[in-house]
Amino acid sequence: MFFKSKFLTKSVVTASVLSGSLFATDYTNTSFYVAYDNNDKTQYALVMPAINKVYTHQAGHIQAADLTRVDDQFSGLPTYNNGELCFPTLKAGATGESGASIMAGQCYDVDFYYTQKKTIAEGTAFMLYYDVSDKVYEGLAGQPTTFLVVKDGSTIHNENSITEDDYTNFSFNHATAAVTLQESSLPQEALPSSITGEMTLTKDKIWLIDGLVVVESGAFDNYRTCG
Repeated sequence: MFFKSKFLTKSVVTASVLSGSLFATDYTNTSFYVAYDNNDKTQYALVMPAINKVYTHQAGHIQAADLTRVDDQFSGLPTYNNGELCFPTLKAGATGESGASIMAGQCYDVDFYYTQKKTIAEGTAFMLYYDVSDKVYEGLAGQPTTFLVVKDGSTIHNENSITEDDYTNFSFNHATAAVTLQESSLPQEALPSSITGEMTLTKDKIWLIDGLVVVESGAFDNYRTCG
């Protein structure tokens, strides 16, 4: 953008150093999918720590009517540890139905991480990270047909992101099950400490402010913004 000198004559712009980390978003509201029956890989458990609920369902059937809640059959909640999900024993008097007896006391590798992003006009957007093949899908909760691949190994498909995010610098922390998206992979350039003439801040790079930036009197004769 251009600054008009009559408004910024001998003005002082003060800000903290902006590092690349400030252009990243962390998502930690993550649920876990595990295939809990080794003899039938179509049976899945959905563990939702944020609301203390555990459901079972058949692969591909994830509408509310397809889910069976089973957390009330366990003596506690499953625990996550660096890519592995461990289920507690059944509580006294539990029937063990709907897969609970199979899961009780067992640990499973997490196949899918289901991470909430944000709520948009069309619904709540989620990322589905398939750990086995390093593939990421993005779509709307409860709408399987909306989930499209946004990252397949090193191949990026940002055009499939309904939230228009950049998956170039996608990273996943197995210890915490947190997802990080770099919001911009643009090059960075620091503003000078003293601006004495006309200067255009273009959108093809990230402009950093380190300490004080003084816009000198008479530096700019015009004011307009660049798209």
